[in-house]
Amino acid sequence: MKLRFLVVSLLLLASLLVASTVDAQLQHPGNYTLAERDDSGTWNGTWVYVNRDGRWVFWIREKGKRPEIKLRYLGRSNLEGFETDWNTAADYTFRAAPVTFALSDIKADANTIEGSWDWNLVVGISSRKEHADISMYRTFRGRMAVVHFRNYEKVVNNRGKIETHTPEHAWTLRKVSNRIVSWEEILF
Repeated sequence: MKLRFLVVSLLLLASLLVASTVDAQLQHPGNYTLAERDDSGTWNGTWVYVNRDGRWVFWIREKGKRPEIKLRYLGRSNLEGFETDWNTAADYTFRAAPVTFALSDIKADANTIEGSWDWNLVVGISSRKEHADISMYRTFRGRMAVVHFRNYEKVVNNRGKIETHTPEHAWTLRKVSNRIVSWEEILF
């Protein structure tokens, strides 16, 4: 009986240590390594990012020496979605509420893209406002790209209860084609 109690106690202690380690990791985001920049390849083409929340497509074309971007997003759980124009801006409605998205102040050359990411939704007294400074560069022989979200801030106002999230994070886009392909052609 004492041995059984000791084993159960040790298992409980081990699970608490693992849980506290996981909590510490969740509370201290930004603990990651970015892939090295590789100037191989070009921006021209269709780039995809998929996570548990949604699907993103970045269509990028080079006009002269500057890349232009068009985005499309489709949420997985709430079916929120939009597509920008080549100016990387979209105004749309979600559940009868106005939403704006913009990737603005874009500065780009043949190998890097930088800009401001703003995504805002207001529904009555509730809102979601997202802002970040992003920098993009190609990696892995030009077949992938890093989107680094710096100074990220997401403020959610849920009927007066305000939560602010500031995790620095990055996405890795996968290049699926050297041409601009339609959304329907992409295999997620």
